[in-house]
Order: sequence, then C-alpha cells, then structure tokens
Amino acid sequence: MDFEGYHEGNSIIHRIDPRVRVLITLIFSFLTAILINFNALFLSLTISLLLVISANLNIIKVSKNLKAFTGFIILIWIILPLSIKGETLYKLWFLNFSTEGIELALRITLKSFSIILLFNALISTMNFSVLGSSMESLKVPLKIVYLFLMTFRYISVLDEEYKRLMQAAKIRGFKAGVNLHTYKTYGNILGMLFVNAHERGNRVYKAMVCRGFNGKFYSLQNFKISFKDFIFASMMVLLISAVLTLEYSGILLKIQKVI
Repeated sequence: MDFEGYHEGNSIIHRIDPRVRVLITLIFSFLTAILINFNALFLSLTISLLLVISANLNIIKVSKNLKAFTGFIILIWIILPLSIKGETLYKLWFLNFSTEGIELALRITLKSFSIILLFNALISTMNFSVLGSSMESLKVPLKIVYLFLMTFRYISVLDEEYKRLMQAAKIRGFKAGVNLHTYKTYGNILGMLFVNAHERGNRVYKAMVCRGFNGKFYSLQNFKISFKDFIFASMMVLLISAVLTLEYSGILLKIQKVI
C-alpha cells in the first residue's frame, strides 16, 4: 500500500484529528478480523467504501493499491474450496468444491478488502510523520514508534539497493532459473543487501548523532480534539455498534436453532 499517497487533501476525513483516525482504524480493523456473519461483513465493507468516498480518494490509485493484493485473494479462492472438507457444492472431474471452503474464502475476501480500504481512507490520508506523532500521543512505546518511522523511511532505500544489485547481476549475464547457480546468486545478493543495510544504518546513526540526536524525535504537530472529531467518533461508534448487532444477532439465531 502507498501509506501516505493521499495525505494532500482537504476532505472531511483529512480534517479529522489523526489520533481519532488511528484509534478508529485499530478498533474497526480488529472487529472486522473476528466477524463471521456475512451481513456484518458486508456492512463493514460498505462502511469502508463510504470512508473512501468521504476522503475523496482517487479511485484509480486505490484500485492499483488493491491490485497487488488481488493475487493473494485469487490464490485463496483456488486453494480453500478444494482443501476444506464439507458439503460438495460443485464437482469438476475429481475436484470437489466445498460449500464451507467457498464461505471461508468469501469471509477472508470481505475482511481483507474492508481493512485495506479502511487503511486507505483513514491512515493513508495523513503524513507518515504525523502518524508517528499520533502513535506517540496515544502512548505507544517510543521504541516501536521510532522503529516504525525508520523502517518506513528506509524501506524504499533497501528496495533501490536490491534493484541495483539485481541490475549488476544481469549485466554480468545472470539469468534466473531452477538451478544451483540461481540459488547461490540470490543468496549472495541477499547477503550483500544485509551487509550494505548494516553499513548504511551505522552511517545514518553517526550522522544523526552529529546533528544532536539524543534518542528522541521532536514533533511540531499540535493535536487538539474539536467538535467535528467528536461527531465523527460518535458516528463511527454507532456504525461499529450496528456491525456488532448484526454479528451477535446471527450467533443468537444459530444458538436458538440448536436449542
């Protein structure tokens, strides 16, 4: 995902306090991950879509973010209906597609897209440094916050270094294949990547110390809860309550049928 690809904007979502958005994202993501009832899952996906619309996000860009994840979802739909035992819904030659497997694949699909769209709407609409400051304001341990920020800052550097090493290997005639030479080459590339990352990390740390780094990042961001933040949080609490109602009403109906 492009984590801060939408931070420049002036939508309703952009104007909500980052701390409120982070809290809502954590609560809603956790809730969505444990849902079972399909009505609740569809409502969760609908809420995420409404948040994306409210943030005025570029639909094409959001679709590109989802494209990278679609391959994993397709793999889920291929594997689960064939591997989960249960009532046969469809049979193709010797392949049995189970109802339970299809239901599980659908649940995973709905949960995944709901959470990804939620992150696009609420997290990608803030600058990454603001996200770090929000986490610190919410009393997340500083070491986790700093690790989070530094990982994001330098993950693109590692990607560029990997591409540079791969290009150097190809210039020397390397062609990937299923053989021992390919495995050795990839092993050497990964080894060099870790060595270069370690050396760069030492240089970055020394540069930070020279500039007065004392183990703490200081932020100029000033957070303040306003009335619109309270309204947004209240609406989200109502929507979360609606999702929970659908979820547990379905569970109660199943219990009543068993009784």
